[in-house]
Amino acid sequence: MRHKVAFVHVGDKKMRVEEIDRDDILGPADWGIHCHLELYESFKYPPYDEHNVFCFGMGKLAGGVLSGTHRLIATFRSPLWGGLYLSTVGGA
Repeated sequence: MRHKVAFVHVGDKKMRVEEIDRDDILGPADWGIHCHLELYESFKYPPYDEHNVFCFGMGKLAGGVLSGTHRLIATFRSPLWGGLYLSTVGGA
């Protein structure tokens, strides 16, 4: 599947947008897990390190008529317990 991804580096105040085409990434949860485990390997660093990333996005069904699909999905390392965490926010 093709996805458009924005990389924002807050410390350097830089941003770039790339298109990715991977069959194993279906949506924002898959992308966030890929970023943490493969792209940035954030598990090797403390939660407040610059290698820890915050990934968020909306799925392919967002904006449609199905109830419950209008949610933003976030993937991040929890500073409280150090593990990978998925959370959603938004209206129904």
